[in-house]
Amino acid sequence: MTVKPLLIGQPVTQKGDMPSAELVMIIQQLVREVNKLAERVAALEP
Repeated sequence: MTVKPLLIGQPVTQKGDMPSAELVMIIQQLVREVNKLAERVAALEP
């Protein structure tokens, strides 16, 4: 499983609301962490 990072110009709601810079930074950090954990889990699978 991989997740895609949120980009600055990308809406975050169905209404088209734009994210704050802080929200983008938090989501990008979480994406990096999820991808790292997914790689570690994949390495454990036979």
